[in-house]
Amino acid sequence: RMAIEGATDALRVMAAGQWPELLSQEMSTDLGSVVVHSVADLDLALSEQLRLLKSEGVLSPLRSSLTDLDQSVRNTRLALFSATDESGKMVIPGDWKPPGWEALRSLSLGRFACLGAVAVLSSAVSPMGDSEDEAPPAT
Repeated sequence: RMAIEGATDALRVMAAGQWPELLSQEMSTDLGSVVVHSVADLDLALSEQLRLLKSEGVLSPLRSSLTDLDQSVRNTRLALFSATDESGKMVIPGDWKPPGWEALRSLSLGRFACLGAVAVLSSAVSPMGDSEDEAPPAT
């Protein structure tokens, strides 16, 4: 869910930066500056999770720090959506959403919820034997 929320917010920021008549060129530049400065911590946290996934093959709750990644996502979202210009006006209006925004968000959440359910079912069905040489039982 954390990845979906972060990704949909990133799409919202990209759309806001390119949407005609929403942002002036100066405000779009301000938005770009905020994005560049706020994404560094998120990039570091995400890189650490990907490094763990590559080295261990799985994200274990005991070894991975998904809490740190979640906090980085929250901090980045806060920085992006509370950014103001020189006059104190919010760069991205709080109530602005591109057309079709809620549909895209709902479809993404549904898709990943289905993938999560399939992963849970497959892990419950897959036997965890001591020997890797044994063939899995027929289903």
